[in-house]
Amino acid sequence: MVGTSSVTCSDATRKCTTRPTKPTLYTKRLASDEAEGSPAKNHRQVEQQKMFKPISSKWVSLEITKDGIMNGCVEVVTRNGRPFRLIDDSGFRKIIDPVLKALNAKRAITAETVKDKVQEEANSKREEISQSLKNRKFSLKIDRASRLDRLCLASTHSMPKMENYNSSTTGHEGALR
Repeated sequence: MVGTSSVTCSDATRKCTTRPTKPTLYTKRLASDEAEGSPAKNHRQVEQQKMFKPISSKWVSLEITKDGIMNGCVEVVTRNGRPFRLIDDSGFRKIIDPVLKALNAKRAITAETVKDKVQEEANSKREEISQSLKNRKFSLKIDRASRLDRLCLASTHSMPKMENYNSSTTGHEGALR
């Protein structure tokens, strides 16, 4: 803005005059900062390089196995209540597929394989409970409650154990669909 002029006109005479304006302090500072080789200009260029050229790495070190990924997917649909179709969503596949490729996984993780794993785990848990209750007396109570599109199922069981009673409660909360 150095060397600019301002124009003023008088209404009475309609005569216009020009006079040079003084550059402001901001303009002077900016002009001095832009001088070649100034530290401010170099600093500004370094900051811009950091902003516009992100540092990226093509290699990431992970400590995970295919079973760990499968167990995580099972947890997402059971404990976290997400739908099975999440496993086949394109965004989720963009995360999982490169990891599975790096692990040389022979069997893909899909919604169907996760459903199979959930059934397998449920059958295993049923068998474990059946074996622990075999030839024993027990009481089982199942409760259900729903509010604001949420469903809560709870089971309470108790069984005699060396003249004492052991009771525990398990529950599951999920969305009504």
